[in-house]
Amino acid sequence: MYWCKATLVLALFLSGCSLKQNIDANKVQIYDNIDVNSTLYSDTLEAFYMLDESKNKEALNKFYELYKITKDSAYLKEALKIAFVNRDEKLEEFIKEANKSIKNDFDIYRMEIGYYIYSSQIDEAKQLAKTLLVKEGQNSINHSILGTIYLLDNKPKMALKELKIAYDLDPNEENVLKLADILDNKLDRQNDAIKYLENWIKENECSKPVCFALLNLYSSAGELNLMVELYEKLYNEFKEVKFLQRALEILVYKKDLLAAKILLEKYEFNDMALAEIYAELGEYQNAYNMATKIYNITKNPDYIAKMAIYKYEQYGKEISKFELAIVIKLFEDTMKLTNNPVYLNYYGYLLIDHEIDIKKGLELVKKAYEIDPNSPFIIDSVAWGYYKLGDCKEAKIWMDKVKDDIKFMNTNEALEHKIKIDKCLIKGKK
Repeated sequence: MYWCKATLVLALFLSGCSLKQNIDANKVQIYDNIDVNSTLYSDTLEAFYMLDESKNKEALNKFYELYKITKDSAYLKEALKIAFVNRDEKLEEFIKEANKSIKNDFDIYRMEIGYYIYSSQIDEAKQLAKTLLVKEGQNSINHSILGTIYLLDNKPKMALKELKIAYDLDPNEENVLKLADILDNKLDRQNDAIKYLENWIKENECSKPVCFALLNLYSSAGELNLMVELYEKLYNEFKEVKFLQRALEILVYKKDLLAAKILLEKYEFNDMALAEIYAELGEYQNAYNMATKIYNITKNPDYIAKMAIYKYEQYGKEISKFELAIVIKLFEDTMKLTNNPVYLNYYGYLLIDHEIDIKKGLELVKKAYEIDPNSPFIIDSVAWGYYKLGDCKEAKIWMDKVKDDIKFMNTNEALEHKIKIDKCLIKGKK
C-alpha cells in the first residue's frame, strides 16, 4: 500500500509508515454545525484509495481538506508526506503550518530537513539535524541523516563519523551499505569497506543488496576466487541458478577447469557445460556418459556427434577397430540430421586420416568448408584429403590458404601436414 511505500522513498526522513492507524474516523465531532461522523470514515478511505491509484494530487488535497474540517494533525501530516514525496509546490506551506500546529513531531523535523536538502539549503538542514539529535536523543536514523548532509557538504570524514554511529546503533542493511559506499567511493578505503560488508554477511547471512555491493568490490579488487565463493553463497541463500552460472563463468575465465568441474558436479545445474569440461580435462569417458545422458533427455542429434568425438578422443589414433566402428556408426547416425561444420569436418577428417573412405571424407570436409570457409582446421582437412588421394598440387593450393595463420601453422598436426605435402609436391606423388 502507498502509505508504506512512501517510507521507502523517505527512508532517511521518516521513521514509520502512515498515521492511518491514528486517525479515529469514528469519533463524533461537530464543526460549523456539520456532523462529519457519517462522511469522515468514507472520506478518509477515499483519500487512501486515491494514493493506491497514484492520484497523489487528489489525495493530498483530500487529506488537507479533512485537516481543515477536523483540525486533526494526522491529516495534515499525511498531506505533508505526500507533498514531500512528490515535491509538491505546497510543501513549504505545509511545513510552516505543521510547525505551528504540530509540536515536537520528529517526522516533521525530518521532512523539513529533506525540504532544505531539496532546496540546497545545506546549512539549515545541518542545523536542524543537530537539533533533532538533541531533542530525540541517540537515534540511528538521525545520525544517518546528519552523515548524509555532511556528505553533501563535501565533508566525508565527518560523514563517516556519523554513519559509523548510525551503524553501531542499528547495524542494518541500509547503514552498512552507506558505510561501505563512503569508505570506497569517498575515502578510498576499499579494504575497510570490504571488511564491513563481510562482517555484516557473517552476522546476517547474504542479502542481495549487500552481497551485490561486496561482489562489486571484489571485482574491482580482482578477487575472483572470493567472487565465486560469494556467488555460491547467494545461490544457497536464494536458490537462483543464475548465481551458479556467474560462478562458472568466472572459473572458466580463470581457466580453473577442475574447480569448474567440482562446482558443476556438486550442484548439477548445467550438464552441457559439464560434458565440455570433462572433455577439456581429458575425461572422455565421463564426457561420453554425460553426452549420452543429455541426448536421452533432449534427443538433440548434436549429442550423438559429441558422443562419437568423445569416444574417438578417448583412444586417439590407437583406437581399436571395434571402438572405431562404434564411432563411425554414431557419426553416420548424426550426419543425416545435422549440417554442423565442426561435426562434418571431424568425421570427414577421420575417414580421410584412417583411409576408411577418403573420397567420402573429402566430400564431407568440403561441405563443411562451404558452411565455414574461414576455418583453418577445415581447410587443412581438405588439403589432407587431396594429399591422401595423391593430388599433391591441389593439396598444396589448399594448404597455402592457411600459411599466414601463424598460430594454426605452429600446431603439430599442421606442421606435419605441411611437411608431407611439400615433400609430396617435390616428388610428384604421395
